[in-house]
Amino acid sequence: MEIHNLMEDEVLRVLDEICEEDERSHAYGYCTSPECRMDVACFVLNRVPQQYVTSGRGIGYVTSEFRENTQLAVDLVTLAHEGLRRVTTNRRSWYDPAERDSANLPAGPQFNFPAMRGRLFDCLTFAPAFDVEVWMYRDGTPVRMINTRWQNPCALVENSSGSYLFWPASVAAAAEHERRTFEFELRIEETKTYEAFHHFFNMEAIATESESQELNLGRDFQLQDLFLVPR
Repeated sequence: MEIHNLMEDEVLRVLDEICEEDERSHAYGYCTSPECRMDVACFVLNRVPQQYVTSGRGIGYVTSEFRENTQLAVDLVTLAHEGLRRVTTNRRSWYDPAERDSANLPAGPQFNFPAMRGRLFDCLTFAPAFDVEVWMYRDGTPVRMINTRWQNPCALVENSSGSYLFWPASVAAAAEHERRTFEFELRIEETKTYEAFHHFFNMEAIATESESQELNLGRDFQLQDLFLVPR
């Protein structure tokens, strides 16, 4: 049995309609790339109530409610336009097709990695660390991330609660079901506040038939809390 938030379908439907209309008429001049649409969908979904269903009967019932809820329809359209304006005004490099990763995924078996997360603290005060850049290395080289939206290094700012998050790109394998242990390193260069920091950890991966770019934070890899030594 799978749980599905039906609001996702409605938001994407409304968003696609607005973007397709704008592409025809150029009335708004929105950024309508797939990346922009996904960012706007997240913007809208974080501002509307969820509608979860587990069956076809539930989908039919909730869908009919959507069609009759005029205020909800107005809210979705309004939020979609607001999100499109924001994304278009604050364009990032990954919105530009010339800057995006290739849409063609590598062929053949791949080692796919989960998102990797953890937290860094000051070892004296136990307060979350900030104003540092956390690098992820493998084989002495910075690890390439799954796409340009994921940064390496990951910058810790004051309101990030010391949390970092990486999603490494897939690595080609010789054959499907091949097993391999990868050694990763978290590295922070010496700063005015903290001593240089190195932390190594291993992860075993099993190759699958192709690369996957589906993120599931429910299956991410959680590292232990780590502590920096003040200078």
